Amino acid sequence: MKQILAFSLVLAVAAAGSVSAQPFLSGEATPNPATPGAQVSISITGSTVIQLLSACPIAVNQGSPAGPDVQGPIGCTLQIVYVGPGMPPHTAGWSVAPGQAPGDYFIKIGGFDNVTQAYLEGFFPVRVDAPGSVLPVLSKTTGPVINGSTVGLSIASPGTPNATYVLAASLTNNVGQTLSATQHLALDNDVLYNLSIPGPNPLFTNQLGNLDGAGDANAAMFVPASPLILGWPISFQGAVLLTVPLPGVVDSFALTTPLSHIIN
Repeated sequence: MKQILAFSLVLAVAAAGSVSAQPFLSGEATPNPATPGAQVSISITGSTVIQLLSACPIAVNQGSPAGPDVQGPIGCTLQIVYVGPGMPPHTAGWSVAPGQAPGDYFIKIGGFDNVTQAYLEGFFPVRVDAPGSVLPVLSKTTGPVINGSTVGLSIASPGTPNATYVLAASLTNNVGQTLSATQHLALDNDVLYNLSIPGPNPLFTNQLGNLDGAGDANAAMFVPASPLILGWPISFQGAVLLTVPLPGVVDSFALTTPLSHIIN
């Protein structure tokens, strides 16, 4: 069943060539979560050859991709940068201000397809946590995301032992979904998101379950093997149902850190 769904994913996304022909910017931000004053590094590539608009992030938007830009002056030197298949990823950075408010931030990267000259952009999430935060953290436990392999994931939520959790995935984080007045899901409502929700879904292992007594859980997702998806982005995020209040959370659930990665 897992292989059937994986094959269906590749076919659905590549249907009529409409999406497979679309170039993607892909990126990974680390550390995630970050703390105020940290230096965040983002590794950027593309599914086709893309000329970046700038060697630096265009913006860092607070709360959602449509939120206010908090990056401030960056003094980026003029530099032509190409990314894509067979090229090393480009590394850009964001210096988190020492007084930066906790929350989700979306690092905006833009560029032009080297063949069509069409403009495209991608948003890559990172959460800024205050020291001592007990908000749920989602982490990747395996190495680079390789097509045809399984991505290991872990949730650490020490403030919510034994709570119920759910995980989902999407390709991109360019719009996201507003869930409440204070929480914005980074995952786009795209073909991968709709294959992963509602769960449980055979692409995942332990997609839906309960944290242990320490507030931890391990999960995984299978990434299909296909040359069509090399250089594509893939993103993960989860939600934990709250059995006890968490500082700063007014909803009955708390979102994990959003993750964005590159399919190699």
